[in-house]
Amino acid sequence: MVCLQAFPYGARLLNLLYNHRLFDVYKQIVGQMFVHGVNVLISDLGSHHTSGNACTYYFLNVLVDTTLGEYRPIYFTPTLTLLFPQVLL
Repeated sequence: MVCLQAFPYGARLLNLLYNHRLFDVYKQIVGQMFVHGVNVLISDLGSHHTSGNACTYYFLNVLVDTTLGEYRPIYFTPTLTLLFPQVLL
């Protein structure tokens, strides 16, 4: 009897884990596509205004985004958690 009840529960749990992982991966892919599109747009606009190479602007944009952009969540998340502990915890 316990095995009969455990099987559907386990199947539902595996389905939930699979779907949650699938949606998480999908969310990451959509976010990366958006960031890539914005980076291409900024590099294209920068190259048209200065007659420069769009690849150079793209590289600089990604470089700044991946280096300086990482400090934002590292330093602002603890600060926001201290300022608003009831909301964020």
